[in-house]
Amino acid sequence: MDWNLMIEYQRLFDDVSPTIWILAHANVGNKIKLPARGPKGDPINEVRVTMFFQELIKEIHRLRDEEGR
Repeated sequence: MDWNLMIEYQRLFDDVSPTIWILAHANVGNKIKLPARGPKGDPINEVRVTMFFQELIKEIHRLRDEEGR
């Protein structure tokens, strides 16, 4: 797990409105294309999580900027 992503994710949680938070998760969940899940312990699963958090953080920033903050 990339701890820097987790730290930024938490910081954004404290910084944005609940509406942006929920909308960002919904947008990324509907749009992202991830590699197939592997069996338990497969490194691809960590890659999937990292990819999801990277896109989620970008989307939160985009929505926040769109809102003018």
